[in-house]
Amino acid sequence: MHKKTKLGVLASGKGTNLEAILKACKGKDYPAYVGVVISDQKEAPALQKATAQDVPGIFIDPKLYETREAFDQMLTLTLKQYQVDLVVLAGFMRILSPVFIHAFPKKAINILDSTPFKMRSKQEKKRQGARYILSMKASTPAPSLRKQKFLF
Repeated sequence: MHKKTKLGVLASGKGTNLEAILKACKGKDYPAYVGVVISDQKEAPALQKATAQDVPGIFIDPKLYETREAFDQMLTLTLKQYQVDLVVLAGFMRILSPVFIHAFPKKAINILDSTPFKMRSKQEKKRQGARYILSMKASTPAPSLRKQKFLF
């Protein structure tokens, strides 16, 4: 049996994508599980959704750090403490610095819908639960996974 991938999920808001990930991870043969959820918003519903599923939910206050790099260093240390294999940005509303990006080369993905809802075709609108992985900015070492279906 293969080792499951341990995910570290970063979320700033409601946690809609997190819910889909958690649901998918409950599948017997799903190749991953959520090991930690981190937010930059103390009251983010994503944190409550994580803890309700017995997943550690951690708030890291960006106001405690003088620079973006200092915040990203704490974020990196926390994810490494939880020994995550892959970082999933699921509605994380912060720009990450090279400190973070270089700490997780080809091990961080940003999930979001690839096309605004009103621009999608009728067929696309009918597909429920489909999400797409988009590569992070071209300057980052994240793999290019443009328009690959995510597994939930």
